[in-house]
Amino acid sequence: ALGIPTDAMTIDQAADATIKWIVDISKRINIPALKDSKFDPKDVPTLAANAMHDACMAANAIQPAVEDVEATFMAAYNAE
Repeated sequence: ALGIPTDAMTIDQAADATIKWIVDISKRINIPALKDSKFDPKDVPTLAANAMHDACMAANAIQPAVEDVEATFMAAYNAE
């Protein structure tokens, strides 16, 4: 998928390669990192609560706790 040859990769390697692809394309098309946007970490509790109530959340194979969603937002914010 995405032109990434994942056949010989473990699931973790394929996930890492996919994340790298997303980061690379985001930079190429000038999508700013969260740290470089108007994203405010103090909004994370509200954003996470809203995400928990989103209709798409029901389709997740694993239902995260709100703390997991908050951690995901902060990991994205702190990513290099």
